[in-house]
Amino acid sequence: PKFAGQQNDFSTVVGVRSSGDDRFGWDLSFRYGRNDVSYTISETINASLGVNSPTTFRPGGLAQRELQVDAELSYSVPNNLFADDILLFGGASYRNEAYTITAGDRASYEVGPLRDLPAGSNGFQGFSPDTAGTFSTGSYAVYLEAETNIASNWVLSAAGRYENYDAFGDNFSYKVATRYDLIDFLAVRGAVSTGFRAPAAGQLFGQSQTSQLILQDFVLDAVLVPGSPAAQIFGSQPLVPETSFNISAGVVLTTAAGFMATVDFYQIDIDDRLLLTDARATTPGERAQLAAIGYPNGALVEQVRFFINGIDTRVRGVDLVAAYGVNWNASNRTELSTAIAYNEQILRSNPGGIIPPGKVIEYQEGIPSWRGNLTLTHHIGDFRMMGRGVYYGSWTRIGGLHRDPAVLVDVEFEYAGIDRVSLA
Repeated sequence: PKFAGQQNDFSTVVGVRSSGDDRFGWDLSFRYGRNDVSYTISETINASLGVNSPTTFRPGGLAQRELQVDAELSYSVPNNLFADDILLFGGASYRNEAYTITAGDRASYEVGPLRDLPAGSNGFQGFSPDTAGTFSTGSYAVYLEAETNIASNWVLSAAGRYENYDAFGDNFSYKVATRYDLIDFLAVRGAVSTGFRAPAAGQLFGQSQTSQLILQDFVLDAVLVPGSPAAQIFGSQPLVPETSFNISAGVVLTTAAGFMATVDFYQIDIDDRLLLTDARATTPGERAQLAAIGYPNGALVEQVRFFINGIDTRVRGVDLVAAYGVNWNASNRTELSTAIAYNEQILRSNPGGIIPPGKVIEYQEGIPSWRGNLTLTHHIGDFRMMGRGVYYGSWTRIGGLHRDPAVLVDVEFEYAGIDRVSLA
């Protein structure tokens, strides 16, 4: 089968905000976005229709629509307690997103007279009217942040955000951050925060059936709606948001000679991470249950998948950023910068072995732990010359496939001596 889709995407943000008042400010904005795709599949059949089957189908489409309204206020509060005004920043937000499944043409999902053969367009079954519809969820949030200079060399900020989702209930997140200048050129900083990520509408409501070619045989694979009656047959539970706890600490060095460097250590713990399960083979009894509740092609579905809150993870690492610039004379300048990062990702929990041992290796070692770049730029009058090396450390994929470190090199020359024109 030849599978294709036409996609359209639109987004816009409009708003109005205050200006001219250093002490009080406000901002109102509206965001709207929509992305839709219409599918076609050709050079295939609906086997259950026999010789009456067409060979080209329109199996339907998907769309995601989001809208958000934000209102924000800021105000500087004079006081005699701290070294500076207290900056208050707060607001409210409303967000609504909708996921639309559009039914395909009748032949793409119809169960024909040959009921012992797969129904629907083979390769990607069309969405039936039973599964089509618009599924929406909304949320609102209120938040407040305060920041001030406790002393001339000490900045402290704190923030809180309350969010309420139609589908999950509420969540409260917070952040506390500080920076302290030890001496003129050396400062320390740190932060503690929590966060969350709600499942997207597509993860909540998306479903599909596709024919997978496995060992020269077609296998009907179904992605089920989490927590739906069909998914509950396989132990699925309704999704909940991911939550995170984050800590970071660092040092900032800034010298009058033009050298700047920062070193930051961080750790991010994420609970209830969202992932799509591996395909799981169905039993005859489970297929009978799918058929009994009227799930399309239920008696023929040989493997299923669905989104779950499956694992807890930890990312821990360190970032180094440094830059140095020197002016040799009025028309000659050299700039040197580097960024080096090391991080590691581990599974803190893997209930029931959701991620098999082979994939655990890929999950923890499947991206380079070490990454870095070094950039040298030199300006001579109207000419600029830049050289950059980017380093990626070793990594390992599923099955123990090991990749050696790699270095990429960029070189660029630019001439900007023509009025309003630069050549590079």
